[in-house]
Amino acid sequence: MKILLRVIGLFLGLLVSSDMGFAQNEQSYWYFGKNAGLKFDNIASCGKGERSCSDTLFYNARVLSDGALDTQEGAASVADIAGNLLFYTNGITVWDKNHQAMPNGQNLAGDLTSTQSALIVNLPRTCIYYIFTAGQGAKNDLRYSMVDMRLNGGKGDITSKNILLSTKMTEKITAVRHANQLDYWLISHEADSDQFKVFLISGQTGVQTTPIISKIGSTHQGICGSIGYMKANFAGNRLALAVSNCAQATPQDRVELFNFNNANGVISNLRSDLVPNAYGIEFSPNDQFLYVSVWFGGLIYQYDLSNGLNTKKNAGKTTP
Repeated sequence: MKILLRVIGLFLGLLVSSDMGFAQNEQSYWYFGKNAGLKFDNIASCGKGERSCSDTLFYNARVLSDGALDTQEGAASVADIAGNLLFYTNGITVWDKNHQAMPNGQNLAGDLTSTQSALIVNLPRTCIYYIFTAGQGAKNDLRYSMVDMRLNGGKGDITSKNILLSTKMTEKITAVRHANQLDYWLISHEADSDQFKVFLISGQTGVQTTPIISKIGSTHQGICGSIGYMKANFAGNRLALAVSNCAQATPQDRVELFNFNNANGVISNLRSDLVPNAYGIEFSPNDQFLYVSVWFGGLIYQYDLSNGLNTKKNAGKTTP
């Protein structure tokens, strides 16, 4: 897994995460790899579920080299609604806008080699941010920490850290805005299981500890079944993930596509296709296409979702 980010870096850099339903400016920074970063200026407008959006949300990307982050896989960054950097993390350390470690911002429960080591969620109209972390390999803990941006002179401070949410989980975590446009769903997957665990993040009561469970899709077996991305589309009604077993060109590696009900948290309607070495996942901004990158060989596949997973083509090759 230690070469995965280098293989898919270009791909994921062009397709910044669609999970959160954030205003576009809140996604304008991305820190990743070894002190690397991108700043996306002049972000194009794309409303929730608009089919007329272009396939590129961001343009005029500037290269950054000021990041303190050093990681091999998962990372997360967030800005304010004006596009000003707030903080970023590799799931272990949280750095503020000045690239200094936040107070209490070390020893979070993520991992340098976890696919989705960290995920940031901010409920609308609040200064509180949740950082969800997934450790490395199978049967790790899903935990969360809380950042209050009103503290430390507006640079943020972690007020709660490494709160246990669930044990024996994979490296896959993502989030979707609730149909009520106020709350969020945290979506995770249990290790050695075909079971999704979906947690409500409520603006009124915080993170709900009793999950909604959907048993559907592949069993994510062992450490290799744990790796690979899980993402939601912009409309919040589809979910895709990669399932791998780390071997080259094996028929067990696949991409799976599901329907997601963002009103009740239920996952349904499995569709799948074989993709050797499947790892990276992203939807196009207009939700028409699904992209899958591989962790060995640098290939990227494109699916036209107007035909489910029936129309696949090789969309290119990156150079590690």
